[in-house]
Amino acid sequence: MKKYLISILLLFCALQVKSQVASSCAPSAALVHSYENDCRYLALQHLYNTHSPDTIYIEIPNQYYDTVMAGMAAICNTGSAIFADSIFNNYCVHEYRIPFSFQVSYDPAIAWSGTAIDTFCRLHGVMITGVTSISGYFLATLTANRVINIKAFGDSLLHFPGIYSASYLSLIVGDGSHITFAGGSNRQYAFQLGWGDCLSGCMNSKVWTYTVDTLCNVSLVSVTTSGIYPGPAPLRNCNLNPLSVTKLNDPNPFNVYPNPATTELHLEASTQDLDLPYTLSDIYGRTVRSGIITKSAIVDIYSLPAGMYLLSISGTYRNKVIKL
Repeated sequence: MKKYLISILLLFCALQVKSQVASSCAPSAALVHSYENDCRYLALQHLYNTHSPDTIYIEIPNQYYDTVMAGMAAICNTGSAIFADSIFNNYCVHEYRIPFSFQVSYDPAIAWSGTAIDTFCRLHGVMITGVTSISGYFLATLTANRVINIKAFGDSLLHFPGIYSASYLSLIVGDGSHITFAGGSNRQYAFQLGWGDCLSGCMNSKVWTYTVDTLCNVSLVSVTTSGIYPGPAPLRNCNLNPLSVTKLNDPNPFNVYPNPATTELHLEASTQDLDLPYTLSDIYGRTVRSGIITKSAIVDIYSLPAGMYLLSISGTYRNKVIKL
């Protein structure tokens, strides 16, 4: 009966537009807070879709995240001019497919708490949220508090003695609202609002598609609606109106160069961030360098073996992946 009713009531409407609006790629603090995980997930998907060699990194390289976030900011900052307020303020369209959990099987004889494994997990914002004993070995559920490259994390975890396997734990059911991204000189974003029995795949949807060029000009390419309309009532509680939030004075709180580096690493903090503690850790979570940045610092890395390292600086909203 449901399929019969859908076939009668199905409505498809596409509005083709080419409106272009000059905008700013500077993200607001509210946008970063609300959409950082979305942008990291979109950047990660882009890395895999383009077969980038940077899929070896656990942390999403900042240049990819920055590109996605800048385009997202440009769209958000257009406000109501080309319907961005519908996405960011009326319906709060987010990516519902973001993975945060995975399972690890390990030898019950190995210690976890307070060990190198525990330090490695904490370094990347991963915590044990459940443990089950099955046929002589332990199965742990790990949950990340932010978007990381779970495949790369699992591959690195397998280097620890006593870890047998690590796999993504799918907790996603049905369909819902989501965002897609495609890179290039004109970045393309599609925001889908889904409603109506989404546990079975969403009977209805509305999709806003935009492009953002290198000068942060935003074009609304199309607005497409399918299914039963009108849609759900607006939420109107997203609090991302660009006129009502405070802009980040410095979207890049610290600079690190060169990257890759061979002998020295230069760290420079923005003017409002002084006396910041920093740590440089290897892929196993071991701290190899640490200190304080008083506006700037030079870190001697000549004696460190080549590899990937994670630089963490307190007082900022992100880490940086460093390749030596």
